[in-house]
Amino acid sequence: MTRDKSVRLFLDWRQRKLLAGVAPNIFARVKRSFEAAGWVIQIVPEGERLTAPPTDGYDLVVNQPVDQPQVLNLRNAYLPAFWRIEDSNDRWNFSVASAEYDPARVLQGTGQALLDRWRPMILKGATPRRDGFIFMPLQGVLQRQRHFQAMSPVAMIHATVQADPTRPVLATLHPKERYSDADRAVLADIAATNPRFTLSNEPSLDLLWRCDYVVSQNSSMAFTGFFAAKPAVLCARIDFHHIAQSVPAIGVQRAFARVQRPPPDFGRYLFWFLRHNAIAQFAEDAEDQIAARLRQLGWPL
Repeated sequence: MTRDKSVRLFLDWRQRKLLAGVAPNIFARVKRSFEAAGWVIQIVPEGERLTAPPTDGYDLVVNQPVDQPQVLNLRNAYLPAFWRIEDSNDRWNFSVASAEYDPARVLQGTGQALLDRWRPMILKGATPRRDGFIFMPLQGVLQRQRHFQAMSPVAMIHATVQADPTRPVLATLHPKERYSDADRAVLADIAATNPRFTLSNEPSLDLLWRCDYVVSQNSSMAFTGFFAAKPAVLCARIDFHHIAQSVPAIGVQRAFARVQRPPPDFGRYLFWFLRHNAIAQFAEDAEDQIAARLRQLGWPL
């Protein structure tokens, strides 16, 4: 079936406001990319997606499930200026997740230049140091192992305390998650029986800058920690696993043993992840990158 060269871009009110603004933004770059290819683009409020009639064209959504072959997803790549276009909303299924990272393919100095540009904004003036503890940003569903995880978050706590028998573990709750009384009781019981585990009320960023390394399922805080040269042990699948120690890939013992090794070149990896494998909305060729990615995913631009 040949589809019309038309696309509906579903945006919420904040995104539509950005689209109408003057500053460079991904939504304007996407719109211009389609228009340059001669496509008809329609901006539709996100709230109307479920009731929108079928179309002979294509749909582009933002951070939403992909439920039809002619639908693609636009999703932020952890920093506001970087984006991906994917046929999934699960980060562990993004193209970059299965890409092979080769630091030799990143030009010398480009990683440091990226760090010099973005680190002051991300660290907000903080100076990273190592205060001898593990930072554990908890996410949701604490007592159940989900399909993309090697273990449940509660099992991750026990595994961490056992694998690193000296460092304290300072954990935080996710501000947007709802935790049941049973979840909180389990955490309180762990803290009561193991004095090295603490559920902290300190700001997560403060703990991130001061920790020795991060242990998480797949929290974006672990990715943010790369800007502060913080190694990470990840207990779930995710798209930024390449320089982290992945428990799903190598197991608990090897992951915790390897996280003690000299750290990788974080800047070089971040350049590869963000500039080689994402779309920078500020780049001069952003619209060409968008069109190339859509063609790669089968759209006839």
